[in-house]
Amino acid sequence: MAANIQFDSAQALGVAESIKRKAESAQGVITQLTNEIHAINSWWHGESQKAFVDQYDSLKPSFDKMIECVQTISANMKQIVSIKEEAEQQMAAKLRSK
Repeated sequence: MAANIQFDSAQALGVAESIKRKAESAQGVITQLTNEIHAINSWWHGESQKAFVDQYDSLKPSFDKMIECVQTISANMKQIVSIKEEAEQQMAAKLRSK
């Protein structure tokens, strides 16, 4: 049984760009959060302040990894579009040559 395969490159690229913008937005939020967390050093001193900042600093690599993953998802979608368009062109050229 043949599968019904449909793919809209323009829609896929739109999704990829939307995901990329969300990654950029998340990066901005993380940067702001980092600045705010480290700004407390000017008005909060002591062991609890250090523990608070250290806790955030230990979590930040996970935030950064999440942003990297979202960027990868966007890049993968763009690559899928390229691969599908190239395959479509190759198939059309092959059919025309017969």
